[in-house]
Amino acid sequence: QAPMVDSFNPEKKTIGELLSSTNPPILVPDFQRDFSWEREQVTYFWSDLQRFQETYPTKEAITGKEYFLGSAVLVNNGGSSLLLDGQQRLATATILIAAIRDKVREFKQDAAKQFHDQYIVFKDLVDDTTQPKLTLNAFDRDYFHKTVQQYPYVYEKPQTRSQQLIADAYAFFQKRTEEIWKSAGTHEKAFDQLAFLVRTLTRHVSIITVVSYNEDYAAVLERHDGPDTVFFLDPPFTGYKQDVGEGEWDEVRFFKLIKKLKGKFVLTYGTRGDASLLTGFNVTRARVTMGHPDGPRPGILLIATNFDLGKAKTKAVGEESEPIDKAIWGSPAGK
Repeated sequence: QAPMVDSFNPEKKTIGELLSSTNPPILVPDFQRDFSWEREQVTYFWSDLQRFQETYPTKEAITGKEYFLGSAVLVNNGGSSLLLDGQQRLATATILIAAIRDKVREFKQDAAKQFHDQYIVFKDLVDDTTQPKLTLNAFDRDYFHKTVQQYPYVYEKPQTRSQQLIADAYAFFQKRTEEIWKSAGTHEKAFDQLAFLVRTLTRHVSIITVVSYNEDYAAVLERHDGPDTVFFLDPPFTGYKQDVGEGEWDEVRFFKLIKKLKGKFVLTYGTRGDASLLTGFNVTRARVTMGHPDGPRPGILLIATNFDLGKAKTKAVGEESEPIDKAIWGSPAGK
């Protein structure tokens, strides 16, 4: 019997379109990593947004303009949209909107409530229920909801490293919004600047959603392979028990297939598999924080490529790149 196939066309969406959606709501699966952006990444996020806004400083100038923030993998499983890549960007955008919401609340409560209802938490007045626009994994979910997604923000002492990073990101944006408020001259000008910042983020910052096929990964590789294709491969890690498909995983078959690829690939893999299968690839060992049912733990990640990363062309943050025609994601079970 042929496998069932769910295909998703690549689609460009703004941050606002993603965060304002509640049908289905966006959910980060528990096997995905925790919030991990530190001050450096949060600062880059803020600086890029500021530079883009300074380039197009008015509603007229920014009309039709967009800033590409990266890609996201959203897979509709019926009850929710599982966010398999892009949670750092969407969570950080939510934290920024929350910081602006809490500042403008001092001047215009209706506008602050609008930001909250539209991009952070949906309130169903008929059923008297609330639905967060973005739900993080089990380790960060309650903390994110009790702090960032409360109106206004409620400080709660972080209990984990990822929770501390969430609190730090909010404090960073809170300071930046306070600086804008004080330098604007009047409350009206300050409000206009922060409201325009929300407009810029939600209407002109775009993310490309990724195509996903619910079929055997070999068919996907064959269909899209070619000299101009670059694959990012993140299969289940042999020897680990993360409940993401290890029981169905055939690493020998997988490595036989990728050795035949004409295109380039970047592969992330664990250290408990058959090391001989990586022979012939460029392999780097990286220290990372890995998700675990009992909480994040330090670990070693293998990064393998079939090309020399040192000779690859790179782009600076904010530098324009050639558009990506299509992005393909293979599910954790390799199907």
